[in-house]
Amino acid sequence: MTKKLQIIILVVVSFLMYSNTLKNPFIWDDKGIIEDLSKPEYQKHLKNPFFFLTPSYWKEYTKFHDVDAYVPVSPIRMLSLNIDYKIWKLNPLGYHLTNIFIHIANVILVYLLIVSIFGSQKLAFFSSLIFSVHPMHTESINWIKNRIDMIATFFMMLSFLFFVKFEKEKKNLWLYLVSIISFFFALLSKEISVTLPAVLLFYIFCFVDRREWNRKIILTIPFWLVNGLYFYFTQVILKKGLKLPLVTQLELDLYSNILLVFKTIVYYIKFLLFPFEFNLDRTVEVSRFIVEDYNWLWVVIVIGLIYFAIHFFKKGSNILAFSIFWFFITISPVSNIIYLAPRPIAEQRLYLPSLGFCLLVGWAILNFSNFFNISNSLNLKFGYILLVLVVGVYSIFVIRRNFDWSDEILLWTKTAEKSKGNPRPWFNLGEAYFRKSEIEKAKLYFEKSLEVAPSYPPAHRGLAFVYFKTGEIEKAIRHFQMAGDIE
Repeated sequence: MTKKLQIIILVVVSFLMYSNTLKNPFIWDDKGIIEDLSKPEYQKHLKNPFFFLTPSYWKEYTKFHDVDAYVPVSPIRMLSLNIDYKIWKLNPLGYHLTNIFIHIANVILVYLLIVSIFGSQKLAFFSSLIFSVHPMHTESINWIKNRIDMIATFFMMLSFLFFVKFEKEKKNLWLYLVSIISFFFALLSKEISVTLPAVLLFYIFCFVDRREWNRKIILTIPFWLVNGLYFYFTQVILKKGLKLPLVTQLELDLYSNILLVFKTIVYYIKFLLFPFEFNLDRTVEVSRFIVEDYNWLWVVIVIGLIYFAIHFFKKGSNILAFSIFWFFITISPVSNIIYLAPRPIAEQRLYLPSLGFCLLVGWAILNFSNFFNISNSLNLKFGYILLVLVVGVYSIFVIRRNFDWSDEILLWTKTAEKSKGNPRPWFNLGEAYFRKSEIEKAKLYFEKSLEVAPSYPPAHRGLAFVYFKTGEIEKAIRHFQMAGDIE
């Protein structure tokens, strides 16, 4: 199979997997963010869609973000939404189309990157095809607001690809400069991009001759410097000027925090291995002791995987080592080292780390028959059969999950049923019914939210609007007070 044909197949499959998202509406935060684009403070910048890359954006930062909560510093996402709005206004189809195109671009970059590193078109095709249909990507692709992970992945892959090409060719300095510039844009997309310099180091350790290590490691220095400048600007200058409060909805001692990190990482590993249980609003319980809630097992799994990665590295099994290292490096910023309130666990955060898993599965499928001493003539046939089976099963779950996003009541009903101890899905379900003027159902689910968390302000606020709508002013005032909106 030629390289051109493989890329065509990747594009077609990726598009078909998400073609049923094109009729889906705006969901959850999408509505507020995209409707805000019609406000005067946005409209005046539509003549210059690249406003979000200029210093003026930072001067007017508070107009574009809720400074009472943690928000990603992501002008690239704002730029992409701004361009979409210029073309599509409030038509969700165009925004979903953009998300699909970004995903397709990432699939192609994954293919090209694997070819550049390993020189194997078969491995690249198998791995990138699995990446294109992995069910845990549905949240990133369906949720317009959260294209942020896909955009960051795009620029990280682009930077990595040009770095590898420069490292191999050793002549064209432009490749190196484009790599650094792409990394800068990745940082302006999402903070997870800070992991790229560490990824480059492990690439050098795994795939560059040891005699060249010192010289090649020097090439990563500009990436570390850009990281440092980014951190200083976003965490010191920007937040000091805006006085952004630190989100601390959960007080954690060091021991509990470490246990939470292990648990979070194992949860994400489970989602990659068994990507069939979807939940838009997951919670995670914090443990205080290693002997409770299988915490000892999570610790053993994580340490065991790291041990195997080091073992594979020492034995020269660099594909296996790099795949595992990739996952651990790229998942680290979102592993609750700093507690990620109010969504400590989110499927979208697997978009970038899943590449290591897909590479590992692609390699395993290609080499499956070797474990059973099957002849080389049958090896590739078995590989393609397994690939079709994996892609087929994944595709069923992807398409079914896309339909869940076609209706916010359906989506929040399924979410609430799986997160019964979380008040927010019940509140969001009530809000969805309120927008449809089904007041009694809205009231029911606002009350359900309060059963879970009696002091949950949004639910009290929702009930206040319900009672205001039904003319029960005293009850409305009381719930506004309980929400903290009035004294």
